Amino acid sequence: MVTSAQTQEEDENDGTLVGTLQLLASPNVTQPQTINKPIPAPSIFIDVRGEIHNILAGNKRINILYSKAGVMRSGDIHCNTQHDFLFEGSVQVWFLEKNGSTTKKTYGAYEYIRVPPLVPHVFYFLQDSVMAEWWEPEPFEAYFYTPYRQVVEESFSGSHKKGKLVKLVVNEESQCSSLKLWTTAFGGIALGLFVGIMAGRRK
Repeated sequence: MVTSAQTQEEDENDGTLVGTLQLLASPNVTQPQTINKPIPAPSIFIDVRGEIHNILAGNKRINILYSKAGVMRSGDIHCNTQHDFLFEGSVQVWFLEKNGSTTKKTYGAYEYIRVPPLVPHVFYFLQDSVMAEWWEPEPFEAYFYTPYRQVVEESFSGSHKKGKLVKLVVNEESQCSSLKLWTTAFGGIALGLFVGIMAGRRK
């Protein structure tokens, strides 16, 4: 049985490794089964916590998250720098420090959040929030930090509902039909204006 004293000692040991690749060798760090698999874009992942919209802008992957008040996300670490921008709401971000303690900082709407590489972290949403996130360099690869990830999973485990990934596919036929309809309508309006202008000049 693991005691709280043992857990605290492990966290303190992990703290000395924060920001270094050696942290990945900690027994508290595990490889997720699904999170690092390729995710189609555009797509939406929906669960009881809210939504994650996966999009591509050029070759840049950007996630737009809607998170309900009181839920948690992340509980992970990655070799990338993570960038977040909060459009609305409020979020408390936890970071594991070098001394093994956890600092908690609150961010509000229109604030930027930077998560350095190899720093365990948690997002705790205090209000319904909309946030963008992206990573540099790409590709993104995450590892779970067990002491934090357990807290995240416990925050929504009572729902007993799995998430659902919805792939978004552009319907080219309907898109072309819409474009054809718009072009036809615009052409008719333009022709009508041209005829009206010419008729006005003759008068």
